[in-house]
This record gives sequence, structure tokens and C-alpha cells, in this order.
Amino acid sequence: MKLSDIPKHVTEMDPPWFSQEFGKKYGYDSHLKYEEVTPVFHLDYYDGPLSGIVIFGGHHFYVESIYFEDKCWWASWELTPQELQTALENNRIFEENVGSHTRYFRDEEGDLQRDLSLVKPQETWGNYYKNDQVPKVDYNAVKEREIFGILHNPFRSW
Repeated sequence: MKLSDIPKHVTEMDPPWFSQEFGKKYGYDSHLKYEEVTPVFHLDYYDGPLSGIVIFGGHHFYVESIYFEDKCWWASWELTPQELQTALENNRIFEENVGSHTRYFRDEEGDLQRDLSLVKPQETWGNYYKNDQVPKVDYNAVKEREIFGILHNPFRSW
């Protein structure tokens, strides 16, 4: 299934649900719970995350909100090792020059939190935004592949 194949209401169809697809591909381990889908960082943000990178069961996925307004349903695509390496390097450079405010973590109680601690001075932002040498993942090409699975908002607290 491609992103363009998803109708207006994803619940009215039988999409490849994320946990089922993960189980088929990786022999889903019953101790892994859906709530353990953990955001690593978001990429686009408007009144909440619109896309980002998540991890589940040791595998990284690019996720994107299907519906802009409610941000309830998300499509996921598993990243290749090269895409993951590029995404992590891109994020490292972003954090060095712009800030770590797109990063997520679990607090001592296990609740999902966003790192709002550090936004760098605007003078350094050009080192990221105006730097043609920053490696980039072509997420449009990633989205041309079959969707790995559909899931509820992995950024649920935002």
C-alpha cells in the first residue's frame, strides 16, 4: 500500500497495521508493547509533530501523519541502514547548530517527554540551514515504497 492509496478514513479499510506487520517480519515478541513505539525526533512540526523518526524493537521507522488536522493516524516506512545513518547524522548537525528541541525521551516514570532545553542562538542556524554539505534523506523517495504499517500517533503526548 502506498500513501496515496489511503482513503479519507483509514479506519474504514483494512490497512497493514503496524504491530501485525512487525510481528510478521520480525516474529513479534509479546513483551514488546505498542506503547513502546518511541519517537527519536520529529522532522516537521505545526501544532504538533507531522513527521519524524521512531524506534520499535530495535528498528527505526520514518513516520508521517496521514491527516493534517487530527494527527491520529500515521503511516510508517522502515529505514534502510544507510537512510538511518544519514538521518542520525543530519539530526546531529541540526542539534549542534539549531538545538535539541526536536528530540524525545522517556523520563524516570517512563512518560514520553520532548527535550525543550536548548535552542541555539540564531547566528549558528545557518551552519545547518545554509550548509549544502549536510546529509539529507530523500523522504519523498522513502514514501514511494510500500508502507510498512499504519499506527496511532507515536508522538501521543504532543
